[in-house]
Amino acid sequence: MGTVNLVKTFSQSLGPLITGILVEKNLFWVAFLAAGCFKATYDIGMLLVFAGHKTREEKAIEDINQERSDQPADEERR
Repeated sequence: MGTVNLVKTFSQSLGPLITGILVEKNLFWVAFLAAGCFKATYDIGMLLVFAGHKTREEKAIEDINQERSDQPADEERR
């Protein structure tokens, strides 16, 4: 976990540095534009990753339905 925390800390320190450079050049709006683009990209990525994901409850219902369909009906047993 030490390496992960090191990378996270380094990445978090780059944001204010880049924003400061943009402010000096009177391009503060670029920071907001970049942040919005990164957020939108992240949200779409999360949607694509979890779009087909089923909850535990949905999986349980599918398992129950599968078990019921695997069992022969009472009429077929006779």
